[in-house]
Amino acid sequence: MDDDDFFIFEIHFGGRFKNLNGLVYVNGDVTAHDEPFDSDCLSIFELESILGNYGYQHGDFIYYKLADMSLENGLVLVKTDADVLKMVDAHKIEKFVVLYTVSAADADDCIPLTPTLPEVLVVDKSKGKGKESGTSNKRDKLPISGGKNKNKGITITERQPPVKGKEKEVADRSKGKGKEKIVEVSVEEEYDADDDVDCADYEPRLEVEDEVSELDLWDGLLSGDEDLLDAAVAAYTQGMASQPATSQLEKDWNSEMPNSDELISPLATSDEERVPKAPKPRSVEFDVIDMSNPVLENGMKFSDVYQFREAVREYNLKIGKDLSFVKNDKDKVIIVCKDEHCSYRVYGSQVRDEMTFQIKTYNPNHTCTRAYKNSAMNSKWISKRYMETFRHDIKKPTLALQQEIKSKWNVDVSKMQVYRARKRAAENIEGSHKEQYRKIWDYCETLKETNVGSTTLLDVERPSLDVAATFQRLYVCLAATRTGFKEGCRPLIGLDGCFLKGSYKGHLLSAVARDANDNMYPICVAVVEAECKASWSWFLSTLLKDLGEVAGGWTFISDRQKGLTESFKDVCPNMDHRACVRHIYANFRDSGHRGKALKDKLWAAASAYTEFEFDAHMAELKKLSPPAYEYLSKIPVATWSRSRFTKNPKSDLIVNNLSECFNSYILDVRDKPILTMIDTIRRKLMRRFQVNRASIAKMSGKLCPKIQVKVDKAGVKASECLLLYSGEGKYEVNYRQQKFVVNLREKTCGCKKWDITGIPCHHAISAILHEGSKIEDYVDHCYTIEKYQKSYEPIIHPVPSMEQWTRTQYDPVDPPFERCHPGRPKRMRRRDPSEPRNPFRFSKVGTNIKCSSCKKLGHNSRTCPLAKKQKSKTGSKGKKKKSADGATGSAGGATSSAGGATSTAGATGTRSKGKKKAAGGATGATGTAGSSGTTAKGKKKSGGAGAAGTAAGGVGGAVTAAGGAGGAGTAAAGSRKAKVVVVPTVEKAMTRIAAKKQKK
Repeated sequence: MDDDDFFIFEIHFGGRFKNLNGLVYVNGDVTAHDEPFDSDCLSIFELESILGNYGYQHGDFIYYKLADMSLENGLVLVKTDADVLKMVDAHKIEKFVVLYTVSAADADDCIPLTPTLPEVLVVDKSKGKGKESGTSNKRDKLPISGGKNKNKGITITERQPPVKGKEKEVADRSKGKGKEKIVEVSVEEEYDADDDVDCADYEPRLEVEDEVSELDLWDGLLSGDEDLLDAAVAAYTQGMASQPATSQLEKDWNSEMPNSDELISPLATSDEERVPKAPKPRSVEFDVIDMSNPVLENGMKFSDVYQFREAVREYNLKIGKDLSFVKNDKDKVIIVCKDEHCSYRVYGSQVRDEMTFQIKTYNPNHTCTRAYKNSAMNSKWISKRYMETFRHDIKKPTLALQQEIKSKWNVDVSKMQVYRARKRAAENIEGSHKEQYRKIWDYCETLKETNVGSTTLLDVERPSLDVAATFQRLYVCLAATRTGFKEGCRPLIGLDGCFLKGSYKGHLLSAVARDANDNMYPICVAVVEAECKASWSWFLSTLLKDLGEVAGGWTFISDRQKGLTESFKDVCPNMDHRACVRHIYANFRDSGHRGKALKDKLWAAASAYTEFEFDAHMAELKKLSPPAYEYLSKIPVATWSRSRFTKNPKSDLIVNNLSECFNSYILDVRDKPILTMIDTIRRKLMRRFQVNRASIAKMSGKLCPKIQVKVDKAGVKASECLLLYSGEGKYEVNYRQQKFVVNLREKTCGCKKWDITGIPCHHAISAILHEGSKIEDYVDHCYTIEKYQKSYEPIIHPVPSMEQWTRTQYDPVDPPFERCHPGRPKRMRRRDPSEPRNPFRFSKVGTNIKCSSCKKLGHNSRTCPLAKKQKSKTGSKGKKKKSADGATGSAGGATSSAGGATSTAGATGTRSKGKKKAAGGATGATGTAGSSGTTAKGKKKSGGAGAAGTAAGGVGGAVTAAGGAGGAGTAAAGSRKAKVVVVPTVEKAMTRIAAKKQKK
């Protein structure tokens, strides 16, 4: 803030004026107010807000005292914005204003009986000229009389009001720059302190003869010259008496403004009547429905400043213009185009005594080009405009949305802007991760009220009462799922956990059963910090306490997670526990026992229903790999082989697929806030229960559909059985050279499948059909439609939205400590090496690779460390010269081929009967070997600066030796040994190597 904008107010408040041998201010207090403000935009509204801190109420009187004057002749009443601007102009040098406030209740007793000063614009003494702030300094010259300047007179003339639609130059107070032309249009509205034209422009003014006399007059008035003041008052009174209409008008303007929508204007003069009147614009109220396609007009009213800003932004976004907020307060907003040369301007302010924001000045004409980067199109705007798009697809790709915005609005937005917009929209739709932890108590209470009998258990960490509670674990079990599980499902529970993808991570533990139709049946879920022994023990103990006891006990199946295995020993050591064979095989394979033969034997032993079959498969496995047999022998057989399973759960399940199905079922909610995730799971189950209830009503028969399919498949195999009835419901069944005993009364079979599953095997079905009974009567009751119906008969009741939740008195819970893991956040689980990433391509991931160079496992020849060492040694010695089968070659540039190929060298070759010579120095010589069939019987020599290539012909073949820099190549035909000519550089190198070896 500049120094020119800094004033000190000396405020006298709480008292009244009284005449005690002179006017004094009694029974009041005084204080200093030195807060900075924009003096050019100070209005009566802002002045009242400042004085409101000191007991001022609307309707009270405000006075200020002119500098170097007493209370009797220096008090000026402040009623309008024009009075405030005069006050500021009169004190721009002193920077010190003395204010007095008087209550309206003391008006009759305390109004100072001093003559009122003429309503004039105060001269700015700092400039030393007759220029006035915001108006022209030219006045009509009139004689002045009275006071010190007795040779001059004072006359009063009426100031003409501004003509509607007339252009005039005004100072740009918002920018502090030069002058700009704007069109002022009067608007029919209630009186507003922020109007650019107010009643002070229509009041009479003093006019003087020349500028010098004018300065003398105003300086005299401001200095407190009583004679000149009396003359001015007398002239003013005479002028009012001569113009009764104007006097009545002044009385109307000084009185309190009526509460009306019509603006009271002064009477028109003869000059004004000759000017054609422009039509008055009507006051239009903005309709919120038009926000997508707003239309702005001068005088348009808005509910608040936020709606005004949004409407202006939307309008200019539609036409591709970027805006700049010159002034952006709650009561005043000035908006211009970002292009400095554009004339677009909007000015709006708060209507006094109303909750209305109105456009006061509006120039809608843009003289700039389209802006392809718009500051108004930020992430907040994108999230709000595309909220419905995100609501239907919260994972919409950022690139697709970026292209959509560019094609529709022709504006460039960055990828991060779209990403932040999607994140903001997700928080609005799904809720904030941090805030939802503070609402856990309310959600649990609401859930128990809507679903009576449900269990919710919140475990927090709170060292002391002075410390806020921190979330640790949450257990949720709906009454409908618990009742349906106990009434209609088998006592088999699958346990598993999956990681969460939200801001605070953690794990979701689940307990899932199987219904009568062999579908998954979720029982409960829990959010914990991690899959460890402490969290699994807490979850198991809470689950067993919630479910209670059952005849025969509960049977659990899991993936042999380390913490879970130890928790079973501590919490429920006497209960049946099964392990997922797929996870056993993964550990089996990772231990080094690989191969399809071992895999087949493992699964055959796990799938065997009888002990003799299991022993036979394990014996074959031992023959294949004794270490593999020893590894499996350490795992209790009752946890992974059907031959040791109990009959109570009526299930032969050896994999934990039901829990894996549930993890896939809730995959899309694992990245949501905690309460949104829990409630989405509840909604999924509520829908699932209703769909299954509707499907059960359409079922016919006794058995569930999937069970009926299993029975029909077993019935096909029953035709291959040969049976012999022995009496009392016992049969001897022969199937593929194996004999089994079937007892229909006890519902058992020698293959043990009927005993474990409760569904008759093909041996039993052949005996049932022989007896003439119905197969459905021998299927266990847990597979019937009646049990299926009991599972989904309880109703999961709906829960209202967050704002309707029951408010509890518990202290809010803070989210868990965020553990920041290194690297980029991972949203996909780690795949096992055996899992194919591409089902259409074979992958070698997880297989052992053998190097062809060093014959070791774990790498190939390209990454062999031994080969790298050899390459590094070879590179340090330079290029080696090699010779094989009578041919040696180096970088001489010779090229050779066999069977009629072409050899090119930088030498010229000559041919003779006895000898063949090649002399260097010439380039581009070409020789042909094989096709020419040349035989050299004598010796071959080559020399010179360049390389020479000679060929000795065999049977259609050629051998070429190329020399180095000054080297030579020799070749012998047939079985003759090649003589190697060593160049001097190679000899020197070999000499150095031999010398080094001798030193070592």
